[in-house]
Amino acid sequence: MGLIMSDTTMVSAEHYPRRRDVHRAVTEPVDIQLRPIHVEALSHVTPQRGYVITSRDIAPPRADARPGSPGTPFVWLLAVSPATYAIGDFLFAVLLPRLYAPPLPLVILGIFVAAAVLFGLLDRATLSSRRLKAPSALWLLLTPIAYLIARAAGLADRRRSTWAPVAVWCASLLVPLVLGLVTAWIFVSTH
Repeated sequence: MGLIMSDTTMVSAEHYPRRRDVHRAVTEPVDIQLRPIHVEALSHVTPQRGYVITSRDIAPPRADARPGSPGTPFVWLLAVSPATYAIGDFLFAVLLPRLYAPPLPLVILGIFVAAAVLFGLLDRATLSSRRLKAPSALWLLLTPIAYLIARAAGLADRRRSTWAPVAVWCASLLVPLVLGLVTAWIFVSTH
């Protein structure tokens, strides 16, 4: 019988279970003689001779082991951004026409562009935290629709609903058209 070295003591190989007894030794209580060696870290004994996997080697299973849903509130805020910009611009133009001077429309546009970039970055961070493939933030530099298409194409293997924000963004482009018609009607009817 050979000796097996441990980090604290030298133990005879007779104290360890034989190869055919490994499965029984895992399910039965551990022998008291092994306690000072590595019982606290012992979590699994494999059939290979003398190979012990400790609890430090085995990662505990995560509660969220399955990837999450690709839908985030930020992607929907990004999807309706053309409509919210058109409504905000329309309200300033109609309710405060004297304040609606040339720098104000650019300020409103700047606020909405910054908000769209922020929503895109928050959506990207949420997807990454859910362990889903997030599109590059560089897509946000083009337009929100470029980001939404890249996002939908990257997540297309998950569900068909990943294309829904693209459809909402395209539908929200109708809001500026409708508000333009309303503004033209208001202008024509008052003059």
